[in-house]
Amino acid sequence: MCITNRMRLERAMEHLEAERAREEHAIQQLDGIKIQEIIILRNKKAMYMAEVDQLIRNTKEKIEQEKEKETK
Repeated sequence: MCITNRMRLERAMEHLEAERAREEHAIQQLDGIKIQEIIILRNKKAMYMAEVDQLIRNTKEKIEQEKEKETK
C-alpha cells in the first residue's frame, strides 16, 4: 500500500485539529487573569490559533482538490 498525498493531508489535519484543541484549552486556563504578561501570552496564543485555523482551511481545500483528482 502506498501513502497518497490525500492520506498525508488527512493525517496533517488530525494533528492540526489536536493542536488547535490544546491551544484553545490553554487560552481558557489563562482567561480571567489580569496580569500584563498573561494578557500578552493569551494574545500571542490567539494569534497562533488564527494561524492554525488558516492551516486547517488550507489543508481542507487541498484534501478537496485531491478528492476531485481521484474522481477524474
